Amino acid sequence: MCLCRKIALVIILTRAGLDLDPDALKRLRITVPKLGLIPWIVETLIIAILTKYLLGLPWIWGFLLGSVIAAVSPAVVVPCLFRLRAKGYGVAKVRISS
Repeated sequence: MCLCRKIALVIILTRAGLDLDPDALKRLRITVPKLGLIPWIVETLIIAILTKYLLGLPWIWGFLLGSVIAAVSPAVVVPCLFRLRAKGYGVAKVRISS
């Protein structure tokens, strides 16, 4: 992996982390780990199973590959979420009536 890719990954994940609300994280302290761990576990398991049966590699290699790919998923999803938020999705709309 070239230095440019590493820097881009750090920037994307830092940008996502700075956008978090600490109070919301405290309120959702059970939900947040579930949202982070469950997709990672599922992706790792699926990739490990596919690697074992389609490529014939040992289980350990499948789990290693699955862990690496699952760890990179936020770098793909976070920029898409930023674009959706810029379009107004997920932003509370306040309607003032007189």
